Amino acid sequence: MSSVDDQPFVPIVLKSTKTEDGSDVEVEMEPVFELDGDLYQIPKKPSAGLALGYLEKQSTLGADAAVYWMMVEMLGEEGFEALRDHPDLEREQMDAIITHIEKKVLGAVPGKSRGSRHKVSKR
Repeated sequence: MSSVDDQPFVPIVLKSTKTEDGSDVEVEMEPVFELDGDLYQIPKKPSAGLALGYLEKQSTLGADAAVYWMMVEMLGEEGFEALRDHPDLEREQMDAIITHIEKKVLGAVPGKSRGSRHKVSKR
């Protein structure tokens, strides 16, 4: 009887990050918030590599540091600072933005469930 392990692994060919003329492929963006007429955007379909980066940061620095890293990666420094420095940003608005970005980046990452970044583990 044959098993999955008997099949040779075929390397996966990843899509190029360059166009035919050698420039970077343009990433499709979507708006996440607006402030003073400026529209702040995030990648519409973030690379799964961001989820791996999140997991790496979470395992080495902790959940809160991983969320911070993810937010800066998705919004850019300017977007993150615009949120951080807004004097009237409401908790509900911030939570909605973080939740949206988490869903975009993490999707269905194994072991990641909604709200787990604030969960205290029993020792």
